[in-house]
Amino acid sequence: MRLHIGEKIRQQKAMLISGKKYRPLIEERVQRMAVYLMIGFFAFMFVCTIISRASHSFTTAHVAVSSMTSKTLMNRAEMEGIIHAAAEKGISLPDGLKVVSVNAGEGKPVDRGEILIEFDIPSVEEQIKKLEEEIHILNLRIDLSADNGGNDVIEAQRKLADAQKAYERIAAKYARTDIRLKEDYAKLEETLEDAEKNLIKKAEELVKEARENLENVREDAEDAIRAAEQALDEESENLDDAEDSYQQALETYEQAKEELNKANQRVSEIKEAIAGKQPDDATDYTEELKAAEEELSIAQKAFNQAKKELSKADYTSSSYDRADDNRDSIKSRWKRKIEKAKDALYKAETVLEAVREGKDFSSESAVSEAQAAIDAAREALNRARRESEDNQYSEEEELYAAGRAVETAEAALEDARRQSDVLQREEEIDRLTNESERSDKEKSRAALQEILDNGGCLLAPAPGTVVRTLERGDQTKEGEDAVILSSADRGFVFEGKLDKDSARRFSAGDKGELYYKLDGSSQKTDVEIQSISTPDESDQVLVTAVLPEGGYTSGMPAQLFLSRKSETYQNCLPLTALRSDSGGDHVFVLRRQSSVLGTEWVIARVDITVKERDSQMMYVDGALTYSDQVVISSNKIISEGDRVRIEN
Repeated sequence: MRLHIGEKIRQQKAMLISGKKYRPLIEERVQRMAVYLMIGFFAFMFVCTIISRASHSFTTAHVAVSSMTSKTLMNRAEMEGIIHAAAEKGISLPDGLKVVSVNAGEGKPVDRGEILIEFDIPSVEEQIKKLEEEIHILNLRIDLSADNGGNDVIEAQRKLADAQKAYERIAAKYARTDIRLKEDYAKLEETLEDAEKNLIKKAEELVKEARENLENVREDAEDAIRAAEQALDEESENLDDAEDSYQQALETYEQAKEELNKANQRVSEIKEAIAGKQPDDATDYTEELKAAEEELSIAQKAFNQAKKELSKADYTSSSYDRADDNRDSIKSRWKRKIEKAKDALYKAETVLEAVREGKDFSSESAVSEAQAAIDAAREALNRARRESEDNQYSEEEELYAAGRAVETAEAALEDARRQSDVLQREEEIDRLTNESERSDKEKSRAALQEILDNGGCLLAPAPGTVVRTLERGDQTKEGEDAVILSSADRGFVFEGKLDKDSARRFSAGDKGELYYKLDGSSQKTDVEIQSISTPDESDQVLVTAVLPEGGYTSGMPAQLFLSRKSETYQNCLPLTALRSDSGGDHVFVLRRQSSVLGTEWVIARVDITVKERDSQMMYVDGALTYSDQVVISSNKIISEGDRVRIEN
C-alpha cells in the first residue's frame, strides 16, 4: 500500500534528522522524469505567455479617448479690406467736356459752391445742343407709343368663334344622322326578329307535317300488314285441309304399295319354288301361281289407283309461301316508308333545333326562303351597323379636326393676347425707358446749363474732401465720374470679403478688432459689423463694419479679426477625433471584445455629421452616446477592427 505524499515527506524529514541515507521522494525513475517534464512544460508556457504579453504590448497602438460633453464653441475669422468714407458722392457729366483747369486736387477739403473744375465753354454748349436733340427724339418716341396688338386679338376671337360654330354644326349634323341610323337599325332588328320567328314557325310546321306523315304511314302500314296477315291465315287453313287429304292418300298408297310388294314376293316365292322343284316332286304350283298372279294383278291395280289418288292429293305450299312472302314484302316496304318518315321527322326536328340555335340551314328547301329572309335581314343589319360605325368614325374624325381647329384658334387667341400683353409691356417698358432716359438727359442738360451759367465752372454741391478728380486736358467720359467727394460728416466704414462658410457664423451687430496703420504706426480699434451681403459667384460675401471716430483716410488698408461665442452644444468632441475618407466624416469608438487573451478594446467606426466647429472642438450629430469612448489621438496608424490599449 502506497503512502500519501505528505506522509512520505514526514518520513524523509525523520530520516534526515536521524542521519539515515537520503531516499528520493519519488523512488521510480519514470515517475520522476514525468514530474520533471511537467514542471519544465509549465515553466516554458509561463515564459511564452510573458513574451506574448510583452510583444502584444509593443505592437498594440496606444490611444487617448474622450467622451461627448457640452461646450461653447468660439467662432473666429479674419479678413483684409479697405477703409473708406461712409458716404461718397460722384459727379458724372456727359461725354466730351474738355477740362481747362483743376481748382481742387485729390485730398483737398472743399466747401459748398467752391470751384472744382473749369471746362471749355464751346464743348459745353455743343453737348447741351446734342442733349436737346436727343430729348426731342425721345419725346417723339414717347408720343408714337401705341397699342398695336388689339386688332390681332379681335381677329383671333373671330376665328375662335367661327371654329366653335363649325364644331357645333358638325356635332349637330352627326347627332341627326346618328338618330336616323339608330331608327333604321331598330327597324332592321325588328325585321330580323320577324324573319327569325318566321323561320322557327316554318321549321315547326315542317316538324308537324313530318310527324303527321309518320303517323299516317304507320296507320297505312298497319292496315296493309293486317290484310296480308289475314290472307296468310286463309292460305294456312287451305294448306291444312290439303295436308289432311294428302296424308290419307299417302297412307292408302303406302298400304297398296305394301300389298303389291307382298304379292310380288308371293309370286317370286312360287316361281322360285317351281324353279327349285325336284323331278320326283309331284307338287303342282300352277293354281297357286295363278292365284298369286291374280292377287298381284289386283294389288297392282290397287297400287296404281292409290298412286293416282296420291298424285291427285299432292299439295303444295306455294300459295301459302306467296302469301307469307307478300306479308314480309309488305312489312319490309312499309318499314322503309316508316323509316323514311322517321328520317324526315328527325331531319325536320334537326332543322328546328338548328334554327333555334341560330345555325344556317339555307340548303333545306322547306326553310330556305325563311333562311334567305333572315340572311337578307342580317346583311342589312350588318350594313346598317357598318354605316353607323363609319358615321361614328367620320364624326370622330371631323369632330377631332374641328376640335383641333378650336384648340388652334384658342391657342392663337391666347398667343395674340400674350403677344398683345408682351407688346403692351414692351411699349410700356420703352415708354418708361424713354422717359427715364429723357429725365437723365434733362438732368444732364440742367447740369451743363448750370456749368455754362457759372462761366464753364463745376461747383462743389456739398462740403467734403476730393477723393478723385480729372486732370487738366482730360475729357469727361460716359459712365465715369468727373469728381468724387467724400462726406466727412457721415463717418468711415471698413469693407472686406469673407468666404461664405465662415461668414454664416456671424451676423450684423457682432464685434471685432480692426488693425490699420496711421502715420507709420499700427493702430487698433473695436468695430461692429454693420451688414453682411449675400454670396457672389465665387461664394464670397462683403462684410461692412462701422468705424468709430478717428483720423482715417479713404483707401486705407486694414485687417478685421472677428470672434463670437456660439450657443452651448451638448454633443461636442475634440476636433482631433474627426477623421474623413471617401465614405464621409467619422470617428473611432472603442468596443469591448473577448478573446483568448482576455477582454480587449477594438476600434469601431461611427459616421457623424459635423454641425459646427472651432479651432479645438466640434459639435457633431451621429449614433453616439455619452458613454462611448471616442479616440482623439494614437501613437500608431489605426483602422476599424484594430485592437488598441488606452493610455494610462
